[in-house]
Amino acid sequence: MDREFSVGPDVVLPLDEGRYGSPRMREIFSKANRYRLWLTVEREVARVQGELGVIPRDAAAAIDAMGRDGIDPAAISAAETWTGHELAAFVHVLSVSAGAHGRWVHFGLTSSDVIDTGAALQLAQAIALLGQELRTLTDSCRRHTTKYADLTMTGRTHGQYAEPITLGGKFAVYLDALLRTLDRLAELSPRVLVGKVGGAVGTGAAFGHLGAELERRVLDRLGLGVARLNSQAVARDRIAEFVSWAALSGAVVENIATEIRNLQRTEIAELREPMATRQIGSSAMPHKRNPVLCENVCSLARLLRSLIHPALENVVSWHERDLANSANERFVIPQACVLLEEVVRKMTTVLAGLEVDTAAIARNLDRAATVWMSGALLRLLVGNGLARAESYRVVQECVRSGQRGERLVDELLAHDMVAAVVSRDDLAAVVETDLGAGWYAARARAVADIASSHTKGMV
Repeated sequence: MDREFSVGPDVVLPLDEGRYGSPRMREIFSKANRYRLWLTVEREVARVQGELGVIPRDAAAAIDAMGRDGIDPAAISAAETWTGHELAAFVHVLSVSAGAHGRWVHFGLTSSDVIDTGAALQLAQAIALLGQELRTLTDSCRRHTTKYADLTMTGRTHGQYAEPITLGGKFAVYLDALLRTLDRLAELSPRVLVGKVGGAVGTGAAFGHLGAELERRVLDRLGLGVARLNSQAVARDRIAEFVSWAALSGAVVENIATEIRNLQRTEIAELREPMATRQIGSSAMPHKRNPVLCENVCSLARLLRSLIHPALENVVSWHERDLANSANERFVIPQACVLLEEVVRKMTTVLAGLEVDTAAIARNLDRAATVWMSGALLRLLVGNGLARAESYRVVQECVRSGQRGERLVDELLAHDMVAAVVSRDDLAAVVETDLGAGWYAARARAVADIASSHTKGMV
């Protein structure tokens, strides 16, 4: 499998060099797109103001017509050198572009009306892309669930052999978590994608009795929700919820990556992430095949979780508005989206080329044969009248001896208390039977069916 590896220019932040995130996601959070969305808000407000008679219709038409090809970021940067205020610089450039009608640009609005509404439009674009990538990953996980539903393997708890499960069942657990991630996104989106057109401190006073209708029309046409009430800015618990969801979603993906890393260990060797033909595992040891994609997922997911703290801090504001959130949100929101997209896309790549070593799975299953039946033996003895404490002690002692088959039966029957409650045939039925994982496999297929309906037509 061949892959291209991104190597960007010499810049300060990895996100800027293009190492992480798709071109589309990076474009969503570009300065040009931010200004494009601000312009979309200003034009829509002007259109509705013209319809309602808040500003002259010819002025509304002139504002609506300007900036069809976007707005020059360089001109805004130049104006910001003397305004010291990015949105004010934007409005200045827009007003100049509108000529004689420039005085009606941004009429009755405050900065947050444009910045927060534009940010909601930006997040809407990012959420659409994240939803698409998550559904692709979910569908890939579903295929593994179905394909390996009946492949029995050793279950492990605390890093130790437990009872048999199936590989498809393992993937079904992750698949179910991914479905919950998509459900959460659908639930929170209406709360997050909310705009504001209320003017200073959100009272709508600049528009009189038309304020509520103006805001409703503008936000409806932009495809955004209307808050029951905003102050100067859109409440930041909405952003904090989104960032928390992104971090939780990253942890869900990291859980899959961690398991694949563990199962790729030399001592287990049941799964292997894909490796490109000329890819280097170690600069010093040519034999190395390191799970670098999964490790990268884990690394980025850790960074993603760290963004929750500033997002929660931003919920707190002095009175109706302050700017304590503004600077860090320029990092938090784009990074949350870019990092989550990156871990999801990398995990999709891993699952697309995942190698399953069925021989290693069978070998490890055989090694665990002496402990498969410990729970079943315990239940057999207890069910036939032996006290639980004595049953547990005897089974623990015998299975730890490493004996198998008839020898294990002999060891158990050597205990008079065991021989008194069960027969050789009873013990042999447990010891010699492959416990399998039929129930696990059936549940895995059921989850896969649910996922198939959930993502049908979306991938």
